[in-house]
Amino acid sequence: MKDDIFNWLLNIIVYGLVLVITSLVFKNSFYLDLSNYGLWVLIVSILVYVLNRTIKPFLTWITIPLTAATLGLFFFVINVLILKIADLLVGPHFEINNFFMAMVAAIFISILHSLMELIIVKPLKKQKGE
Repeated sequence: MKDDIFNWLLNIIVYGLVLVITSLVFKNSFYLDLSNYGLWVLIVSILVYVLNRTIKPFLTWITIPLTAATLGLFFFVINVLILKIADLLVGPHFEINNFFMAMVAAIFISILHSLMELIIVKPLKKQKGE
């Protein structure tokens, strides 16, 4: 149980960092409200995490042929859909202006999340003994 909570918190923190960095890099077209001591960052991070754990596997499963036909490139479209769903649910505190920017942000988030996993998550899990 403690390991599940640790993994959950670690993923929420990593998603939060990745989303904040993305909003700082793409200021004009990717907006994340940083007010209220990061409350909206926390909300969006939890929402993206939950969507990635619930809806994303289903979307990945139903689009296997399309993802295979595009040699995996359609997977970024699934990430865009997850971001756009979060955009719709959170409202004015998290906004992505257009589909192209959402695609660029999804690619950037995927790369940044992979780096965070490599630099932060794996060493912490290894140190914890998992």
